[in-house]
Amino acid sequence: MTLRFSDDGPAFPNDLVDRMLDGDVVFLCGAGVSAPQLPTFGELVDQIYQSIGVEPTTAESFAIKKHGRYEEALGAVARRLVNPARIYDEAAGILARPNVDLAHHRTLLRLSRARDNSLLLVTTNFDGLFERALDASEGPGRGKTSSLAGQALPPPGTDTCQGIIHLHGRIRDAEAGLEATPLVLTSAD
Repeated sequence: MTLRFSDDGPAFPNDLVDRMLDGDVVFLCGAGVSAPQLPTFGELVDQIYQSIGVEPTTAESFAIKKHGRYEEALGAVARRLVNPARIYDEAAGILARPNVDLAHHRTLLRLSRARDNSLLLVTTNFDGLFERALDASEGPGRGKTSSLAGQALPPPGTDTCQGIIHLHGRIRDAEAGLEATPLVLTSAD
């Protein structure tokens, strides 16, 4: 028997399920976890262009449409702006949603346990939704104490490598008590 999260979802190999149950699997979660409530990275880039009121240049459009190189396009548009930090502010504003369904986040948090049952989940998401889900299931403040981003990232494979690890930084989330860290949005970042 194989594991499926939904009738039309993928079947996970038994070996993978066994290794997950043994605590040998690390989940790397991207924007799809929060979709459709929050935009995917490509949708975020489109919304940033709209909110700053500029059209992509031919080169930026080519990078996006032909190669899916959103980070290159954002870097190029940032160089065209008087205030390049505006793209980071716009991204944070777009992703700051007060009310979202955290069911997927709670499920992944339950599955993301190391051998010693400590939490270990790696995400490229900027939002604090995993932290909010952890607060909801384990009590207020648990998400904040488990959240690592920016300069607080632990060395991989060490005893301190546990919690919710934001590889690309994190936006401020007042509900979860999280402060912002620098974001990795462009290829230059």
